[in-house]
Formats: sequence, structure tokens, C-alpha cells
Amino acid sequence: MEPKGSPSEDYSTSASPLLSRSAILQLSTQTPSIVTPSTPQPSIKNSESSHPLLQHIHYQTSSINSIIEKSGLDVADISVELLTLELAGHIESVPGGYKRL
Repeated sequence: MEPKGSPSEDYSTSASPLLSRSAILQLSTQTPSIVTPSTPQPSIKNSESSHPLLQHIHYQTSSINSIIEKSGLDVADISVELLTLELAGHIESVPGGYKRL
């Protein structure tokens, strides 16, 4: 006798399949719904100077500690915003902190 789940086991004739064939067909014909956030997210695409965090980041290196102190935001929020600004091409990560581009 081979262990359960071995390659020779035929799942199509299994006594208790995870999903019936009709359930699989129903799922495969459904149109996926698009989920949108209920609250608008801040956009940094409008203008480079429109993001409030940019006033604390200079063209020379600004340390993460100075950005946190000046902005008053917590580390988790700062990290998300810095990554967003970096991916948008407004700042870059450099040794010792961040600088504006």
C-alpha cells in the first residue's frame, strides 16, 4: 500500500474532493471583482513639492533620524513614505540617509 498523496493516487475518484467539478466550473466562469480602497490614498504624482515629507529631505543627505524628528511621524509611516518617494524617483537612498533628486 502506497502512502496517501503518492503520485499513483487518483484524485478524480477520491471520496471527498476539495472542490466538486461544478464548483470549479462556477469559479472559473466568474468575473473577478476589482477592489478599490474606501479612502483615497495620497498621491505624489501631481508635483514633486506637493508631498509634505519632501520639505524635510534636502538635496544633500538628510538622515533618517532628522526626517523622523522634523516630520513628527513614526518610523513605520516614514519608511512607507520614503519607499514610495524613492520608487517615484523623487528621492534616493544614500549612505547616511536620503537626498532629493
